[in-house]
Amino acid sequence: MQRLLQDVGLEGVGGGVENVRLGGHGDSLRRQWGHRWSRGGEDTRRGRPPLTGAARPLALPAHVCTFLPSCRLRRGQVRRRVIARVRRRWWRGCVPAAAALWVGALLGFGAALPGYVQSVHPVALLGAQGIPGAAAFNLFGFVLPGALCAVAAVALRLRLPLHTGWRQRIGAQLMFLSTLGFVAMGVFRLDPVRLEGAQTLLHATAWGLWWSTALASALLLAGGLRGDPAWRGLVRGGPPLAGLAVLFALVLPAVLPDGLSQRVAILAWLGWCGLAAVSGPDRPLTATLRG
Repeated sequence: MQRLLQDVGLEGVGGGVENVRLGGHGDSLRRQWGHRWSRGGEDTRRGRPPLTGAARPLALPAHVCTFLPSCRLRRGQVRRRVIARVRRRWWRGCVPAAAALWVGALLGFGAALPGYVQSVHPVALLGAQGIPGAAAFNLFGFVLPGALCAVAAVALRLRLPLHTGWRQRIGAQLMFLSTLGFVAMGVFRLDPVRLEGAQTLLHATAWGLWWSTALASALLLAGGLRGDPAWRGLVRGGPPLAGLAVLFALVLPAVLPDGLSQRVAILAWLGWCGLAAVSGPDRPLTATLRG
């Protein structure tokens, strides 16, 4: 039996069946990895004799034992950093969520309404009085997207210094008014039967508030933040996007279908709101309270 164990390499150095502890495999690992031995072995570079036989347990090389915990540590550090960054910049996800809600509501409710053509009919027709599901569309197509963009506008104002210039302050407030105008278009529903009625006039007023304050806000913010490299994206891209929204909302409906021009105008406005959310320094929202 002892001879058989020696042939297969399972007998410990001490000899005897009672001392079998996978000694042969331990010796092969010792020869392969040298002094790199984990807990239970000894470092031969320090002049200490290695454990032999039953006293030496089966162990992995030291670099393997240290690699696995270090991987877990790095994954934990990356996860904590990502969570901290999301918490620090959570408002940046408001505008993409608003755009997803608006596009989803437009496509979903438009497909459910017979005869509705996206490129021809206006957006507000899905939320007009007498249309099935009008209240739900106004909620998901106007109110919630506008509220999410309003959060981005408030975050913009809070990231500005407390004693910033008047153009920055007024520009941020006008952006907030533009988002409220978008919300109001869902609150005051279009009445296709009475185009001169109170609801239709209020809806038209909200429409005018939406595009006029957006253009004024973009121009004021671009003028006040010029020269600040942290706001370079908003300074360069804000006025063109807001101007594009106004162009498609007022001028191009004369040559393009109302549905197409309105959709491009709203998409340009959402792009401007998203640019305002991602621009600027990585500053906490409460920093404005400290000046």
